[in-house]
Formats: sequence, C-alpha cells, structure tokens
Amino acid sequence: MNNHELTPDDLEPEFRRIGTNAYDALREFVNRNALGHEDSIAPGEPLNVQIDIPHTLRILSSLPNGAGAAAFAEAMFKATPPPRRRRDGPDTAGAGA
Repeated sequence: MNNHELTPDDLEPEFRRIGTNAYDALREFVNRNALGHEDSIAPGEPLNVQIDIPHTLRILSSLPNGAGAAAFAEAMFKATPPPRRRRDGPDTAGAGA
C-alpha cells in the first residue's frame, strides 16, 4: 500500500495499540495547540482537523504500546510545525521602508 491509498481508517489500529482512539488523541493534540480556553475542544464536541496521514502514521508507529493520547499529542506537537495563526490588525510587512 502506498501513501496515496492510506485513509484515516488506517490510523485507528495504531491509536488502539497506543491505548486510545483517533478522536481522543487528536482532541488532545488540538487542545495542546489551542490559544486559550475558549479554543479548547471539550469531550464529545465535534472535532475538525486536517492531518497528514502518512506523517501521523509514522508518529504513531514510533510510540510504545499503551503510550496514550498525551504521548501522541506530545510527539505530534514536536514533529509538526505550529499552525499559522491569523493576526489581527493591518499587515505591517515593509513598515518603515
């Protein structure tokens, strides 16, 4: 199977192996990246996240059995560039030029 054939369903066995599920692990990751409490996802709330499936599978595969959602979130946080955040206010690029 090449990377183009992978689907989110291919991740679930690895999430189970580390002792969690995709929803809980990804919610933990999203909450770790949240700017503040109002950006956090509460248990049971809908979660909409885009992931690189091959990258996520590599991270999951690197974790030991039973590592848990927090270990996944930590590993994903370390291996993934921070999301781009929209700045409020005018663009200041080139100011003073």
